[in-house]
Amino acid sequence: MPLPSMLQRLPRWALLLPWLACLCMAPAALHAAECGQITTWQASDFAAALYPSVITVNSPGAPPGGPPGGGLATTIAATPQPSGARTLANNTAITVYSFTSAANASAYYAHRRAHIVLPPVHEQAGQVAIVSSTLRQGSVTDLYLDALHRSSVILVAGYADSSQPMASGSAVSLYLSLLAQAQALVDAKCGPVTPVNRPPTIALSPDPAAAPAFQELMTQGHEFALQVNDPDGIGDIDLGSFHVWVAGVDKTRHFLETVARHPSRQRQVSTATGATYYLRPDPQFLMTEFNYFNIQWNGKWPVAFGICDRQGACARADYTIYFGPYFALTPATWLGQAGGGCVGTNKEIRVSYILGNNGHDSQHVGIYLGLLRASDDALWTYGRDDSPNQWHWKALVPAWNWPNALSGVRISPPGEVALTLDTKPAYRPIAAGSYELLATAAEPSATDMLLVSRPAVICAH
Repeated sequence: MPLPSMLQRLPRWALLLPWLACLCMAPAALHAAECGQITTWQASDFAAALYPSVITVNSPGAPPGGPPGGGLATTIAATPQPSGARTLANNTAITVYSFTSAANASAYYAHRRAHIVLPPVHEQAGQVAIVSSTLRQGSVTDLYLDALHRSSVILVAGYADSSQPMASGSAVSLYLSLLAQAQALVDAKCGPVTPVNRPPTIALSPDPAAAPAFQELMTQGHEFALQVNDPDGIGDIDLGSFHVWVAGVDKTRHFLETVARHPSRQRQVSTATGATYYLRPDPQFLMTEFNYFNIQWNGKWPVAFGICDRQGACARADYTIYFGPYFALTPATWLGQAGGGCVGTNKEIRVSYILGNNGHDSQHVGIYLGLLRASDDALWTYGRDDSPNQWHWKALVPAWNWPNALSGVRISPPGEVALTLDTKPAYRPIAAGSYELLATAAEPSATDMLLVSRPAVICAH
């Protein structure tokens, strides 16, 4: 199997072959191009010997039985004129309604289907054969079939004299052959089937916007995933187009070389349409051996991934990922609900938390806890290190300091802090009402921090 194009350009990335090779295995899928409305119907489209009566309407109009305000269609209707006994073979008409789009055709088809209550004798994707209630000893005397094809709806309908029944299986086979003729006619009017290219997708999972969940998985040594998919098949993905940008700088080589150095901490799951690459960083070396994005200092970093298919259609996924000390609230923190209880009845709020650092070492980190009132955006921060503990209005005061927050550290089990509400804050009291509890871990000179919040309903106290 030949090396993927990106590995051919950079041979020393050969360690990545097990991680990427499966993307070269499957061919791209073929999809029919959508056909525009057909306005070139002719009587000669059906053999005159079989269908002496052919009606063509090349000016769009409302087809019978359609939904109010539905799409307009052009029409060709071919009707036989049997001599002698009427059988399904010599007394079945074919009608084609051509719409401006497949969506309009689907809407018309769905509306017709919703108004037919008789059970089908044949049903598969896009085509249904219905027998009427006129049955005689298991034989069909009245039948029609409808089907979707590109931007058209095809109807095949006929009936037989009571003396000329046909078994239902044979009748369906006959109708399917007539349907195939009508489909071939639509294809000829639409032109040859050509591929419709659909762009690939690329995504990081979990989404780093779900902070601090993304930071937590890094400090716990759990996996995150890069997902690459193409609806036209895995073989349509152009590996040579894969890119990673950090703050607008191409970091593709750095990212792939970092991945390649640790084959035991990666795995891959492939499907017919793509692959998911799972990466498991080592918390002890987040900013060294497992610094996938070449992060130079703590803060929020724009990270983007790009991929194209072999037809030149591209996808890009942009994220903002925070690296550094973080504060995570645990489910044990209960802050009341607007439709239920409230917190503070015992004159304190108990906050359960986890501290971690998915970025570079930090010697001095302030832990901030605040209440933001929903009604007027008034803000209080809690100074637990004060004597006595006190809420500060319009002042950013750390609740406590976290010295020596090393890279990859995660303090567990969770800590807990009680925020008392019975001490009057400076300048303005904290009244009962709806708030947001805000929490963050921030370095003194930080311009970026990871702010977490949770709704809180404060009781009267």
